[in-house]
Amino acid sequence: VDERGNILVAGTTPDVIKLDPEGKELWRLRFGTSAAVVPPVLTSDGTLVIVTASGQAVGITPSGSIRFASALGVRGRDADTPPLALDDGGVIIAAGGALVEIDRDGAVRARTALEIKPGTADTRVTGALVQGPATEAGPLGALFTTESGSVFAWRPPAAPRKLGNLGGFPRRGAVVTGARTLTAVVDGRRIVDFDLPTGVTHVRFNSGMGTQIDGPVAIAPDGTLLAATQSGLLVGVDAAGNETIRVALEKPPVAPPPPPPGPTAGPPPSG
Repeated sequence: VDERGNILVAGTTPDVIKLDPEGKELWRLRFGTSAAVVPPVLTSDGTLVIVTASGQAVGITPSGSIRFASALGVRGRDADTPPLALDDGGVIIAAGGALVEIDRDGAVRARTALEIKPGTADTRVTGALVQGPATEAGPLGALFTTESGSVFAWRPPAAPRKLGNLGGFPRRGAVVTGARTLTAVVDGRRIVDFDLPTGVTHVRFNSGMGTQIDGPVAIAPDGTLLAATQSGLLVGVDAAGNETIRVALEKPPVAPPPPPPGPTAGPPPSG
């Protein structure tokens, strides 16, 4: 959704559609022969960037024309997470264990790959790319998680720097929830806070509900973390880990009306 409330949708075919806030189609564009593999992202100048199955980054202007189509040098089908839009119009894209940063015109300006170490599973970026907060030591750069639960920071031209581990598999990445905190749903059961400067983890909430939590969490205006479970519940958790909200997202089925009463028995027959 752009700053005017228009909605941009990339389909399962190599097409993108722009709708106005009322749902009226403004334009439709076919951008190539390969469809998008992850949700697109809007940059700071309004360009829509789509990562395709063929490993291209396609930039589309607000008026519906192709601004650039850049080869990323990665397998597009390895991309698992939406790109990260940067303040200067650039974009960071992850695919497999590779990360590529392009500028506002689609030119590749940085590239890196996770160092594969024997006995580790830090070979694939599976969590959402997010912009890290500034710390006393300076900006962290982009944050991402791997399939083993490791948390990395990347600030080109340096290589990705491992900050620690979440202690399990992070479902669909993590979100920045404070000046020094990254929060993720881990193993579908726990909401875990990760302290970025120290790498220390704290379990804020353990579901114990016999159902998995979908991730990542969302942040309400008052700081409450909101998460949905696979059984259809919306759960809210405050900063102290207390469950403050539990709402069924689906209405229970309406009970059928009771059956009508049977016929009233008459008087017994006379002798």
